[in-house]
Amino acid sequence: MIGKSTLAWVGIILLGAIFVAVFANVLEMRLTKGDVYPHYATFRTDPLGSSGLYEAFGKIPGLSVEQNVESLMKVEGLDGVTALFLLGVPRSQYPKLRVPDDSPVLEAVEKKGARLILTIDPQSVPGTHINTLSDDEEEWLEKRRRDREELREKVRDAREPNPDRIEKKEEKPKDKKETPEQTKAKIELDKIAEIGPRLEHRFGVSIADVKKFDRPDEGWEAIPEVASLSAIPLWKSQYRFEFDSNSRNKWNVIATVEGEPVVAERKLGKGSIVLASDSYFASNEALFNGGDSEFLLWLTGNRKRLVFDETMHGTEEKIGAIKLLRQNRLHGVLVGILVFVALWAWKSAGSLAPGDEGVERGLIEPGGTVSGEDSKSGMVRLLQRSIPTKELIQNCLTTWKASQVTDLSAEKNRELGELLNSHQSDHRRISALSTYQKISHILKRR
Repeated sequence: MIGKSTLAWVGIILLGAIFVAVFANVLEMRLTKGDVYPHYATFRTDPLGSSGLYEAFGKIPGLSVEQNVESLMKVEGLDGVTALFLLGVPRSQYPKLRVPDDSPVLEAVEKKGARLILTIDPQSVPGTHINTLSDDEEEWLEKRRRDREELREKVRDAREPNPDRIEKKEEKPKDKKETPEQTKAKIELDKIAEIGPRLEHRFGVSIADVKKFDRPDEGWEAIPEVASLSAIPLWKSQYRFEFDSNSRNKWNVIATVEGEPVVAERKLGKGSIVLASDSYFASNEALFNGGDSEFLLWLTGNRKRLVFDETMHGTEEKIGAIKLLRQNRLHGVLVGILVFVALWAWKSAGSLAPGDEGVERGLIEPGGTVSGEDSKSGMVRLLQRSIPTKELIQNCLTTWKASQVTDLSAEKNRELGELLNSHQSDHRRISALSTYQKISHILKRR
């Protein structure tokens, strides 16, 4: 017959299994929906994701497609047949991107011939945008533009000093404080030395401030500027590129919107870099509406291995204990640990037979009985309690007396008391074993 405790455990296990199943189902539904990932992530399956582009490239014979979830400073395997996609870089993050000199991506582009494709996330584009800046705001923007040009000059001078130009350095008065612009320039130089220059400074391409516009319903018409492309998809983004004077000739404008560049390509060493101010053409919605296969294939630059970076979307692989065990083939160690824990828990589990707190503590009322245990198992339980040797015989006798229905005679109680006193007074000379044997002889005597 199944006991109540067994039924309780079965019920708990069933409830736990149901909870895990429901939680896994909800989690799977949440991840399948895809909106937990940022725009243009290849893990995202809704209209603003790029899973469709990833899967479409994977079905083209001769192309291998993969997702990168490793830090771009640690990524390996980029070579001349690789195109690395950074889809949907937020507009606010673009000026903060930096390119260290020891970047594996930069090395792969310059020395191995890889191709880097970086696109900007336009976010939500309003139908109409009107600049409502005051004169002070206009002056501030103009000042920021001048500061940016000055900073570019200082960065370029710091990286590429001109030995033919002799500059006269004027000593600054000791009591003169640095201006905010000078402080900002020093901080920027420190960051350049530590983590590299900004991408827009290194390659001389920035995103122009948004001007007044009326966006067409389907987007702006993009005009191809090279003969290799017959058409460019409609442009949803309001952003346009601008080049500084030193890098203008290094970039080849691929497409323009209203005469302003929106797609540009540059040769860098053996490889190339592509910048696009929009990412909508890579979305699931754009592909569902037809897409533009010619432009998408042009982006790959005839590379056979396409890598979509997901670390910029916050998806990065972390090395945990399980992965380390798997990498080092320590499955047996893990199984051994689990078996050891299970055996240890089994050994440490208390017996359920007595079911009485008084029995567990050794507090038995006179005349009580311990069901389910004989004298041998009772002795073993006492020994497992780590009772001092001096008190072991006393505890054994007390427990034995509590299990008897009839009381001992006065003579036997006197003899037992003398034996216990002798043993406790000198338990090293009078051992517990000899005392136990004498007590057994007294109790057997009629």
